[in-house]
Amino acid sequence: MEAVGSSLTNKYSKGLPGKRYTACVLWWKWHIDELETLSQKRALDTFHLDGKKWGVNVQPLSGSPANFEVYIAVLNPHDRIMPLRGPRGGMIFFKKDPVLGVDVETAINNAVFPALQSGPHNHTIGGLAVCLKHAQSTKFKAYQNQSSESQKYI
Repeated sequence: MEAVGSSLTNKYSKGLPGKRYTACVLWWKWHIDELETLSQKRALDTFHLDGKKWGVNVQPLSGSPANFEVYIAVLNPHDRIMPLRGPRGGMIFFKKDPVLGVDVETAINNAVFPALQSGPHNHTIGGLAVCLKHAQSTKFKAYQNQSSESQKYI
């Protein structure tokens, strides 16, 4: 809650880390880039994905916009889709290699910004980075395992 309720709420950024559309060099811009890069790294680490083969965009405002941004990036009108299993919490993972001649990384990043949303909610990205770090802890994994075991008896 500290990260989500921090002064990151008041910081605006557009674009991707290292490629921001900020008119002037602002002192906090570099910290936002560091935070977003940290969140991306933690997402890849949490899901045991190789950063050389996989990428992640942590800018979607929530799960529904993230789904729609993927649809815009990779689908054409009248294409059929199958939903992903389980919640993804507003993170979009993608393979970095072109799939069927499509540069999925660029397509998804462009669908997020500038196509469907302006600047990301930096305080949410900060909160996500904290949650992903917590999800990597043995205490969290033990809690999740216990929850899974308990739900079998409900």
